[in-house]
Amino acid sequence: MSKNTEIISRSNRKDGEATKTRIIECAGRLFAENGYDGTTGKDICLAADANAAAVNYYFGGREQLYLAVLEKVHDYLLNINIIKEISLQNISAEQKLDKILTALLKYGFDRKDWHIRLWLKELLHPSPCIDRIILHNCLPKIYILSDILKEALGYDRGNVRFHGAYFSLFAPFILALLARNSPVLSSVPVHYSQKEFISIVKENFFTTLAALKKTEIR
Repeated sequence: MSKNTEIISRSNRKDGEATKTRIIECAGRLFAENGYDGTTGKDICLAADANAAAVNYYFGGREQLYLAVLEKVHDYLLNINIIKEISLQNISAEQKLDKILTALLKYGFDRKDWHIRLWLKELLHPSPCIDRIILHNCLPKIYILSDILKEALGYDRGNVRFHGAYFSLFAPFILALLARNSPVLSSVPVHYSQKEFISIVKENFFTTLAALKKTEIR
C-alpha cells in the first residue's frame, strides 16, 4: 500500500467513526424523545445529516443501532470498569458500596442528558433489545455488586433473604431515578434540594444495611 493510499484509508476510517458517533448521539436523542417504535432509520439519518442508508451500512439495521445506543447508555450511567476497580480495592465492603453509590448518584442524578430518559423509557416500555442488554450489560454489574453486598451483609447469596435485602437497599435509588423528572414532584407539599435528598437516601441505605446485617439468617 502506498503512503497516499494509507493516508486516505486512515482518513476514511476516522470519517466513518465520526459518522457512527454522530448517528448514535442523534439516535439516542430521538429514541429518548419518541421511543424505539416511534423512531425510524430515516429520522435518524436526517437528524445526523447522514446518507439514508447509513444506519444499515454502519450498524446492520435499526435494532442493532438501538442496541449500540443502549450499550452507550450503560457506559454513561455507570461503567462496569469503575465497579470492577472499586471492587478490587483493599477497603471494607461498606466503603466499596459508598464509592459505588457516590459514582451512581453522580452519573445518574447530576447529569441531564438523554441517556437517563432513554433508559427509563426502555425499562417502562421494553424493546426487543432488553434481554440482550440485561444479559450483557446489567447482570455483570449486578454480580459484582452482589459479591460486595454479600461481604457487607454476611448473607449467603443463595438465600432468598439476600435478594430481598438487595432490592430493599437499591429500590429507593431506582424509584428516585424514575421520579426525578416527574411533574408530580411539583405538587408535593415539601421540597428538598436534590443534594439534600440524595444525602438522605444514601444515609438511609447504610442505616438499612446495618439493620439487615444484624438479622440472623437461619
